[in-house]
Amino acid sequence: MEYTELSRRTETIIKTLVEMTFIIGEQIIVENIEISHFNPKDEAEITLGIENRYNSRERELNEQYGS
Repeated sequence: MEYTELSRRTETIIKTLVEMTFIIGEQIIVENIEISHFNPKDEAEITLGIENRYNSRERELNEQYGS
């Protein structure tokens, strides 16, 4: 058998389960959301991913509940 391995890589996926609390109008909505972080460089990148997910979910809820 003859072969040449050209490359190999390892990918790391970190999953965080986060309880998020949203105030939409006068409603308080609490959701548990799992967020996947693909090859995060550091904790700051994980935090940014959580914040981005919070913001996008908050927009969805505002559209859904008309606020």
